[in-house]
This record gives sequence, structure tokens and C-alpha cells, in this order.
Amino acid sequence: MNLINLPGVDQGTIANNMLESSLRRLQNSAGRAEGDEQLKKVSRQLEALFIRMLMDNMDKTIPKDELAGDSQAMDTWKGMFNERVADKVTEQGSIGLADMIYRQLSRQIDRHMEVPPAAPEIEGAGKTET
Repeated sequence: MNLINLPGVDQGTIANNMLESSLRRLQNSAGRAEGDEQLKKVSRQLEALFIRMLMDNMDKTIPKDELAGDSQAMDTWKGMFNERVADKVTEQGSIGLADMIYRQLSRQIDRHMEVPPAAPEIEGAGKTET
């Protein structure tokens, strides 16, 4: 997920909206194979988002460097760096979170597909008038 740090823009909200959009496309996907690939992609995006949030919060604990300063440009650079590192870590499958998310969501999707929707009850169905 390519996000750019902009002042006054909540990156978490943007990322959540992007993931919700991906999940909606996943729900509307036609075939099982296509849906499976989209589910893997969404799982990797969730893992990358988690890693980026983790790195962003870790950066907040590091004392400010006097040489680098405390500028918007430095914050933007750090955000882009953390995003790139998170994407690379996810591509390599280093922490395995995407696999766990994928397995969990696949089970839920399979379970949802196996159970037919309940038919609505029609008043008076099965009764005969006398």
C-alpha cells in the first residue's frame, strides 16, 4: 500500500478505507480462484499495515536527532521508509501474519459459502383452509 504522509491526514483511516475497498472487491469476486488470489493480496496488505504501524510507533520512542531535526520532511521520509520496509518484509513472508490472516478468512468464507441462506417464512405456508 503506497501511502504518503500529508499533514492533517490520518494514515490509519486511509489504510482502513483501502482495505475495506479490497474486502468489498473480494466479496464480489466471481470465481473461487480469483477470490483466493484477492484474499491472499488483502492478507498481505493487512500484514504490511500492521508492520508499518508497529514501526511508526517504534519510531516515536526514539529520541529526536538534532542533526536530522524535527521537520515535516523528515517525518515524511520516515513514513515512506517504514512503508517500504513493511512491504519488503511482507513480500518475504518473514513474520507469517499474512498466512494466519489468510487461513482464518478462508475458513470463514468457506463456512459462509457452505451454509445456504435461510428461506424467509411465508405466513400461512403449509396450512390449508377448511
